[in-house]
Amino acid sequence: AKPKNDTFIDFGCRKPVVPEGNWPFEILSVGIERNCDTKYGKRDRVVIEYRLEIATEEEPKSEVTLKQKYLVSNHPTSQFAKLVETLTGRAIAHGVEISDFIGIRGLAEVTHNTNTNCDTFANIVELTDIAQVGQSLVSGCI
Repeated sequence: AKPKNDTFIDFGCRKPVVPEGNWPFEILSVGIERNCDTKYGKRDRVVIEYRLEIATEEEPKSEVTLKQKYLVSNHPTSQFAKLVETLTGRAIAHGVEISDFIGIRGLAEVTHNTNTNCDTFANIVELTDIAQVGQSLVSGCI
């Protein structure tokens, strides 16, 4: 819509806060959202807040936080089960203490997804070079 005057509010398309690429990360916080409505029925979701260290030509060094949500599932092919295995080095057994994820560092691959409303979101699609809390990364990340 074309602005009629200076009181027009243009919502436009949402832009991602993180550029695509591989960025050093650290997990800052974790939480659980209980009994969320999903297409699979009521499910719990784990929310992880990542700190990403971004370096681009426009901005040589900046830090951005990105929250990502994962439906809780112990199925081996679920995003959550893959996340747990990546972060801990072992498959989900009977449970996992997600607070142990805080402080874990590594590299996060970020890609962009655009929805039908033209909003573009940054999503972490893979974590690599994992260093457990207290370990240093060989690559010197963060």
